[in-house]
Amino acid sequence: MPSPHKWLVRVVNHCPRRDYIIENMHRNITIGELAQAHFMSPRTQSRFLKREADTSVHQHILNFKIEEALDIISKTNCKIAEVAMLTGFSSQYR
Repeated sequence: MPSPHKWLVRVVNHCPRRDYIIENMHRNITIGELAQAHFMSPRTQSRFLKREADTSVHQHILNFKIEEALDIISKTNCKIAEVAMLTGFSSQYR
């Protein structure tokens, strides 16, 4: 089933990890599947992100979801509940 938010993919700042997160942000992404998508072990993926972004995998995904939610809010008339659903938050309050 295609992602309901393919229009969020940005040409600028192309990054395979970013693309994977965009394609799957509507659900919970595990460290293992993010690592597998990039042909790394979960430990290597964690160390790579820690070194590259100085953050954990979980925090990186969360920060990205927040960034995308803010982008959607600023560019559309979507309700907060819709934005929460599109970006993989369990509710508009979380």
